Amino acid sequence: MKYLILPDCSDHNRGDQALIWETIRIAKDAGFEGEYFMQNDGYFDCAQSKKEGIQTFAPILKHPSRNKSDNNVNYKSVYIKWGVKAMVDLLSSLFVLFISRYSFLHFLLGEEIRKTIDLYKSASGAFVKGGGFIHSFGGPTAFYFIYYHLYPLYLANRLGVPIYIMPNSFGPIDGFLCKWQVRQALKRCKIIYCREDVSCQYMIRNFPGIEFKKSFDFGLHLQTQKRELKLNLPQNKQKIAITVRPYRFPEHTNGDELYKNYINQIAEFCKYLINENFYIVLVQHTLAKNAHEDDLHAAKEISALLPQGRCEIFADESFNCREMKYLYSQFDYIVGTRFHSVIFSMMERVPPLAIAYGGNKTRGIMNDLGLNEYVIGIDEVTKDKMIELFRKIVSNRTEICHKLSNARMIAAEERIKIINELKTFIQ
Repeated sequence: MKYLILPDCSDHNRGDQALIWETIRIAKDAGFEGEYFMQNDGYFDCAQSKKEGIQTFAPILKHPSRNKSDNNVNYKSVYIKWGVKAMVDLLSSLFVLFISRYSFLHFLLGEEIRKTIDLYKSASGAFVKGGGFIHSFGGPTAFYFIYYHLYPLYLANRLGVPIYIMPNSFGPIDGFLCKWQVRQALKRCKIIYCREDVSCQYMIRNFPGIEFKKSFDFGLHLQTQKRELKLNLPQNKQKIAITVRPYRFPEHTNGDELYKNYINQIAEFCKYLINENFYIVLVQHTLAKNAHEDDLHAAKEISALLPQGRCEIFADESFNCREMKYLYSQFDYIVGTRFHSVIFSMMERVPPLAIAYGGNKTRGIMNDLGLNEYVIGIDEVTKDKMIELFRKIVSNRTEICHKLSNARMIAAEERIKIINELKTFIQ
């Protein structure tokens, strides 16, 4: 048996890596034994996943940023370059989709595309890993954004591959054509899980006739793996891990301004923590070859604004997601923009301050865990608001840790439930 993991992913995003690994672990526990293949365009590394026995295959529709390493977060002309590529990709991918059923026409396709189609045809199922990729904020790029992310599902549906969607965040989905695409991709799926209540209720309202279930983000089930840490963590200070990321603020027209404010205000908040005798480590949670995704880019910007020698940056690409979870367990608090840094920390009973961006995922999951009062939007970040929230977290530490202990128990029960539900699809 062969099973696909969709959509495109790599080891560089430790959150995505955790979702892939846990999807496969849960699927196997449910009886889906066989070979697993994750979609990867070859641009980002998958060595750690390959060590786990996961094979890779090339996507047919690739991101328009491919083969570029200088996509600066504030470089507006990148949209023009990507737009031209996207138009060409749209037409060629539709052509592939149309003839994919007809083997006698496959000679018209390149060798790499033929290999991918052959893999789809031999697959017994496709698992859509958890995450938050199905959302749009309107505007000229929304249609293609949704099309690009859903294309692997279109192909699986076209070739009759059963699709199982693991806990995802959905919405908002603005625009008739975007919603139409989502309906076309989801309506034939075997099962669809939302990872928080706000997404589940949103999809039930907007897509009647399609059944949606709710289950926790698979990052909550991730196992912890110990690893030696080359950090100078002091014993006499409380320690705070902070994850930041470059962000284009696609839902706003003044993205450059908002990003600069985000960096400056986080830096001011860090100065407050330093003055209060906390020890700060800026953690590179997500790696990338392009500046608009690499957390180290933002971490260095903040570090440059802080007193020299008063904070530390953790950046080690050899750490996998399980080892990153162990890293976060060594801290007293987490201030996380990358939400899986928050999830990893919470499962180690580390109180979080979460910075929300990109759809419903952060606020929705924190709300389901009873921690919605400890979230701030990435476009709302100010030093004063951060200080106020952090003080509240410190004051309520005991209560928060109790909620996190309960969340661990509930997550364990949810894992058993989802395994039993998936077992019903084994023939």
